[in-house]
Amino acid sequence: AIIDGANHFQILWNVFLPISLPALATLTLFSAVGHWNAWFDGAIYMTRAEHYPLQTFLRTVVVQLDITRLGINPRDLAQLSNRSLKAAQIFVTILPILIVYPILQRYFISGLKLGAVKG
Repeated sequence: AIIDGANHFQILWNVFLPISLPALATLTLFSAVGHWNAWFDGAIYMTRAEHYPLQTFLRTVVVQLDITRLGINPRDLAQLSNRSLKAAQIFVTILPILIVYPILQRYFISGLKLGAVKG
């Protein structure tokens, strides 16, 4: 590329970046999932509950629900079901990742094809 007159930025932009897009997409997705699931950071750094990130808030809801259930009489406990609450929490937690993953999936597929061709 240098022989053809490309400078360092053009080599980076036109040669290295297209080759490394699948790896960058993978790292981006893994980093985003790691940060999205990080409830402990919010529990450590936030002092007021109204400023909690979503994951920390959902965890406190589950913990408070379990604590309140301990004081309930066993007959009432059999009638109470928190499956719908947990299902809603799981849906809210997974939704952003489900939106981002199809966008990045084409980079995964191109990376797999590139790796299969190179052997």
